Amino acid sequence: MTDEVVKVVKAKKEPKEPRFRKGLTAEQWATKLASMTVEKIPDGYMIMSEIVKAARNADIKVSRICTAMGGDRAMNEPWDPIFQVVYVGGRKYGSPDILTKGFALLKDETFHKVERKGRPKKEKIEGEVGGKKVSLKAADFKPADVWKGK
Repeated sequence: MTDEVVKVVKAKKEPKEPRFRKGLTAEQWATKLASMTVEKIPDGYMIMSEIVKAARNADIKVSRICTAMGGDRAMNEPWDPIFQVVYVGGRKYGSPDILTKGFALLKDETFHKVERKGRPKKEKIEGEVGGKKVSLKAADFKPADVWKGK
């Protein structure tokens, strides 16, 4: 018996293809990225991390500022032209107007607020069940419960 260590060579995995939203191909993403890419950083433009730090200091949620700027990789349209981003060397940069006009828009609760899609809230009914005062939701109240003395 020998104490030799045998090295096993593992096959390298193929890199995964990047994921895109539904209906978007790699070619379409490449053209969109090319349209947002510029050679030099425009005057006054700030890197995304600085904008996010300023948003946190202004009590604006990071997810709200990122979504306003087009979401991850800026694949969606920005909520307002102020939030338009440019790519320089693979990094996102935003206009300095975001810190003033953009933050004012984001602090406004009515700006780009999505209407609630859920079910309407249930009504509450107060009454007596089995001699005890209770507060019930309309869906939970059954007159038969009162008659049975529950």
